Amino acid sequence: MKKPAFSLITAIIFIILVSVVGVLTLTSSKSTLSFASRAYLKEQVEFLMDGARARALADWFNAGDPTKNNGIYASYKETRTYYYPSDTDRKYTITIEYFKVDPSKTLKFDKNTVLARISVETGVELSKIAKIKLVRDYTIGN
Repeated sequence: MKKPAFSLITAIIFIILVSVVGVLTLTSSKSTLSFASRAYLKEQVEFLMDGARARALADWFNAGDPTKNNGIYASYKETRTYYYPSDTDRKYTITIEYFKVDPSKTLKFDKNTVLARISVETGVELSKIAKIKLVRDYTIGN
């Protein structure tokens, strides 16, 4: 009589141990997947930052004299907003702010120098996975 009861207790303990190991494995894989998703989004934001910097440089090169007509700082500050991959599918928001730099300050910038503050952030849908915002300042000039 003792042997069947001992086998039943052993089987119950074994089932509990297998269940605990299964739950720990699932929990670990879920956090690893979440970390991988956030890391992927951060890399995407870094790549978009590089593209936005190139866009800011292209705007500066194409502006001619940025202080005249529709130059990128005909007024003191200009903000341009772009969406990636498109205006209707706003997975990422890219904002480029151009500031006029006073050429008489200590660094003696020339009159065409522009400060560009670029920010890239995840859109509404991607913010549910990870809210990422990257902001960098660049000085563009001769």
